Amino acid sequence: MVNKRAGYNITTSVLLCMSVLAACSGATTDGLHADLVVVAANIITVDGANPRAQALAVRNGKFVAVGGEAEVRALIGPDTRVIDAVGRTITPGFIDAHMHPSPTYPVTSRLGRVDLSPASVGSIDDLIAALQEKARITPADQWVIGTRYQDTKLGRHPTRHDLDRASTQHPIRIGHSSGHVSAVNSYALEMAGITRRTPDPAGGGFERDPNGEPTGVVWENAIQLVNRSGPPLPEPTREEELEGLRLTCESFLSKGITSIVDAGGSSTSFRRYQDAVAPGQPIRVTIMFRVRYLADLRKLNLLGDGPHESHKLTSDGGDCHVGMLAVSHESSETLAQP
Repeated sequence: MVNKRAGYNITTSVLLCMSVLAACSGATTDGLHADLVVVAANIITVDGANPRAQALAVRNGKFVAVGGEAEVRALIGPDTRVIDAVGRTITPGFIDAHMHPSPTYPVTSRLGRVDLSPASVGSIDDLIAALQEKARITPADQWVIGTRYQDTKLGRHPTRHDLDRASTQHPIRIGHSSGHVSAVNSYALEMAGITRRTPDPAGGGFERDPNGEPTGVVWENAIQLVNRSGPPLPEPTREEELEGLRLTCESFLSKGITSIVDAGGSSTSFRRYQDAVAPGQPIRVTIMFRVRYLADLRKLNLLGDGPHESHKLTSDGGDCHVGMLAVSHESSETLAQP
């Protein structure tokens, strides 16, 4: 049986993660040829009635058929691109329901941050080497910032003594992949005036060694004491920010992530997505507004009429919607429906 598919854009270069196959229903016999046909695949449709398929067809950026190979091959014309999946699995696009996306900038640029994720560094020594390279091209006394390190992969959290090996001429701050822990070097601690006598602030804290000295590992809101000191971070131009966000969305798509939820949006990020996510781009963005921006939602007339209403942010931009509200309570996030 061949199932018709309508209404979902895809990127043909992302072959292993197609968007939302579960909505397939009915046969397609319109006689028009497909632009793309994929055969010899193991397609997981997430459709209880037809959980597996062997082939799919795409026309004008939309699925027109998902089903058996013989039926789908009937849509092949002289200009159809045909891909033999050789038994590879094709799944629906992944949905990341809670993230905090940020623009992507080249690490060598003035805005670039060092990727310290497990895909880039495998040890504390690797992490230090990556930060050293960034420090080498950064003027003295300016920030060197790294992101997405994971202590579980490194074996522990990096300390100020580790980061001092990367540079003692720059303040260094690196963020954990969770967003709830940071580590800084001795320069950054001294710049912020943080010593063994500095009390832990509300909603945060400083890890300390047996002698009570800060180790450089900083929990939750305590990082704000560091962020408020030292040189200001460089600000991107509007075009740099939009291009950086486009690169971030392209990175998601390259990994098969076709829907994201920005868990902490504002009217500013609303406009940013409106301009960055182009019409027809195969990514769906849901904005979880922080509750303090509720008044902005009302001004923009974006609140739904019921508990399951979700308004599209723009009629001529990309696929962007308002989702839930993020309500902060001390250092945690809870959710509320607008």
